[in-house]
Amino acid sequence: MHLPMVRSLVEQQLRSLPVSTRVIIVHPEFQLRYLVIADAVQAGAYYARLSGAELSQGAVQVQIDDAVQALRQESSRRRVRNDIIIDECDRAQPEALVKVVSSLLESRAIDRVFLVSRTLLFRILAHDHLVSQTRIVPTLEQAQLLDYCSPPSGGETIEVRAFGRGRVLVSGKPVHEWGGVLPRSMFFYLLDRGMVARSDIFRTFWPSLSVGDSTNVFHVTKRKVSEILGVSLTQFVAGFYHLASDLLIAYDVNLFTEAYNLSQVSQGDEAIEHLERALDLYRGDFLKGLESSWVVERREELRALYHDALASLARRHYERGDTHAAYAACLRAAAHDPTREDLVQMILTLARERRSFQDGEIVYSRLKDALRLRHDLDPDATTRLLYEQLRGAAART
Repeated sequence: MHLPMVRSLVEQQLRSLPVSTRVIIVHPEFQLRYLVIADAVQAGAYYARLSGAELSQGAVQVQIDDAVQALRQESSRRRVRNDIIIDECDRAQPEALVKVVSSLLESRAIDRVFLVSRTLLFRILAHDHLVSQTRIVPTLEQAQLLDYCSPPSGGETIEVRAFGRGRVLVSGKPVHEWGGVLPRSMFFYLLDRGMVARSDIFRTFWPSLSVGDSTNVFHVTKRKVSEILGVSLTQFVAGFYHLASDLLIAYDVNLFTEAYNLSQVSQGDEAIEHLERALDLYRGDFLKGLESSWVVERREELRALYHDALASLARRHYERGDTHAAYAACLRAAAHDPTREDLVQMILTLARERRSFQDGEIVYSRLKDALRLRHDLDPDATTRLLYEQLRGAAART
């Protein structure tokens, strides 16, 4: 999403918090964490960044006291609120952090405590007297920022981030050990397919084995996946394996494709918002490190969709007359796919208008080399004309 949209979301959620909310956990999956604490910092909040590992209650308190004392000596400005921000608080022992936060809440000198962490703070959420005063900011299901303070009723929540190396969390707790490549690959395959026939599974994983041998290996692997997750991932209905109906699954690939599809049937700002959300979700190629044939095929499919989303974003901005945003999106898209001649034409046009001649030269050169290498072709006549116009404008400066 655009920075203004993200900032608006954060500000809205912070404003809507009741007075009884005194602990704010910055969502560990939120990349722009500084937005959550920006207003508190502006209002003069005390800021303490923990250092070390497995810190005891005493060690945490000493670091906080030292940070507060240093800030008081550096600045005597009036503080609008007496908030405190504890950054990298996952360096503390979980129970030690609970005791420190509880102590801070008992102090009338502190209004709110902001907790910034790289991991979810389960011990805070497990204490009734703390969780009742705690909120996670920001939360937005479409961006895979789930609200762990108010989990949905029903089955377990499984979060899957397959863009990049691939991460899986069950009710917020990461799965670190899969017991081998096969169970991990099987999990992602079943999840990504959603519904699949047994014959397709066998053909994908064990094409050279007999049906009997494939059946045995499959059931052993499927049982292993269920043991790792602590829940059954699939159910067999009408000849197909489906994802279990009692599971709540948040899958970045599905959210990405959904946002992209919505952008294609939307107009104006709404389309741009969907595209920005899709691009935010794509945090690297699909399942880096896994090279099974089905993974490679799916990776290329999603990468092509990502490239098209980048190009679509550039076109949407251009249609709206926002040439600055269109130019930035074009350059980003062309860097990922230098053979997109429509984008190169837009870049050459905008580069001439903006007098960014070097950008145009670089992009055209990449296009020419890529077309020659991949297809033994030259840029078409329109592209060559735009390039000559760019060179002419550069020569006249």
